[in-house]
Amino acid sequence: MWLEIKAREERSLPLDQVPCPSMESGKEARLRKAGVASTKRIKELPFQFLEQKYGYFHCNDCKTRWENAYVWCISGTNKVYFKQLCLKCQKSFNTYKVEGIQCHICSKTRCSCPQKKRHIDLKRPHRQELCGRCKGKRLSCDNT
Repeated sequence: MWLEIKAREERSLPLDQVPCPSMESGKEARLRKAGVASTKRIKELPFQFLEQKYGYFHCNDCKTRWENAYVWCISGTNKVYFKQLCLKCQKSFNTYKVEGIQCHICSKTRCSCPQKKRHIDLKRPHRQELCGRCKGKRLSCDNT
């Protein structure tokens, strides 16, 4: 039964994405299953670094929405590495949308453009008790 399902899944893939077990290492198979598009990019970088991005969150339980400039994604992707807790119900969530931290107009991290899409207040403190990266650790996102 399992082999039939697997065969049907492979037939629905484009030819360049059909796995070839004899030519594929275990690491490549795991990356393919995880949804990484290109294993060549991963081979070039031996380590996966985290990069800061801007994320939009939505709590399905209490219908709260929030934005945060401290979203940590695997370098070169929009895959969120740490979840964040909802302020009201304390459940952890991933983002529904992730963007680069740079301004879309001037391409700077900290800008003074008159048009701003985001509500970034650099003087506002980072909520460590809601952050999946900071929670239970001594190192804050502010220090990195």
